Amino acid sequence: MTSALEPIGMTYHMPLHDVLRMVLLGNDERIGAGTALRIGLVSEITTLEDLWPRAAELAATIAAKPPAATAGSVKAIWESLDLPRSVALQQGLKYCQIGNPVGVPQVDRAALMADKAKKYTVR
Repeated sequence: MTSALEPIGMTYHMPLHDVLRMVLLGNDERIGAGTALRIGLVSEITTLEDLWPRAAELAATIAAKPPAATAGSVKAIWESLDLPRSVALQQGLKYCQIGNPVGVPQVDRAALMADKAKKYTVR
């Protein structure tokens, strides 16, 4: 069975030799968690019992962000993959302007800056 679309997408995030190895060896080799993290296939490793709570925590954090900013950021990044860097940056600026309409704040900056007890995750 030809494997094409997923590996092509992976080449934007992973070293080419690792993508080719996965494609050529297919089901004859498994990738461990440490290797998956090292090659960029995953961004975080957790235990099985912590998997769903961690996923829910990340999802809740993302869902709490301003929707226009989140949607604009994701769309701009995906569209940039098919563009030369200079064009991608010009296109990205348009999303910054669209996603941040003047006079329509989606975040209470004063409240955000005043929250001294805010906890940040370091990875």
